[in-house]
Amino acid sequence: MFVFFLTVSLLGFQSDACNTSKKSSDEMIKFGPDKFTSLVVFFKKEATREQIETFYNNVVSVSRPDLKGHDLPEGVALQYQVKNGEYEGVGITFSTDATPEQREKLKKAIESSPIVYKVYENVVPKEINDLEKPVKKVP
Repeated sequence: MFVFFLTVSLLGFQSDACNTSKKSSDEMIKFGPDKFTSLVVFFKKEATREQIETFYNNVVSVSRPDLKGHDLPEGVALQYQVKNGEYEGVGITFSTDATPEQREKLKKAIESSPIVYKVYENVVPKEINDLEKPVKKVP
């Protein structure tokens, strides 16, 4: 069975308060398809469940020291599943104290994955309307 750790299905679901940050905080983080999201990642249509699970386990999470599961990478407050047409992916919200280095490290790891189709920064997922447009290759 395919399991997304610490994800929330957003097929019509929205929450106004969730904080899965490793640091305790009184600030509630709003998330959902109509909320600002730091990174929105969409997988290629041909990505398999196994490839996506590997992506979750090795790219957007870190193994726990006790080897009993995975945690979010440093600087990430939460992540959740997103869907746009036939594309599925993950929304990632950085914590307010995430360093530029933490943000860039995760973004580079995501972009280097062979199953990633497109990455959007600082967007509202439900406002993404250019997903079907070809990805521009920079020489």
